[in-house]
Amino acid sequence: MTSSAAGDQAGVVLVQEVDARGRIVALPIGAPFRVGREKANNELVLAQPHISRRHCTLLPEPDGRVRVVDHSGTGTTIRASSDAAALTATERDVATPGQTIVLGNATSLLVLGRAHEGPGKLQAPARLGARLLLSRTLGKGGMGVVFEGWDEAR
Repeated sequence: MTSSAAGDQAGVVLVQEVDARGRIVALPIGAPFRVGREKANNELVLAQPHISRRHCTLLPEPDGRVRVVDHSGTGTTIRASSDAAALTATERDVATPGQTIVLGNATSLLVLGRAHEGPGKLQAPARLGARLLLSRTLGKGGMGVVFEGWDEAR
């Protein structure tokens, strides 16, 4: 692996839960990130009845896209927008920044793209969705990253 290829593997791709909490999750590039209801075998645990114990695997790529592999009985789909038809996820399907990964029939993860990295710390992406501007990283831990930002519409 060349040094530029190694540099591409460093960093994270950000996804945001589309619910009242809006939690942002950092997915390490080059590492499989498992999502499901079971605590023991998943990096992202979603304790909801329509989520399978081992629902899907997210494979973040250096360009900010996320490859989706479905393992569930309730399905995983990718939507380009809220009114777009859903595409059933197979091993070849990739969600790009701005698209939504829908798990089962209700839980959604919005792909934000690759995070910018500064010396020793993760930097907030400039935008979150169409109207939210992010200004700085407040903290990060085992459950995700917290950013400070504001809604342009308010």
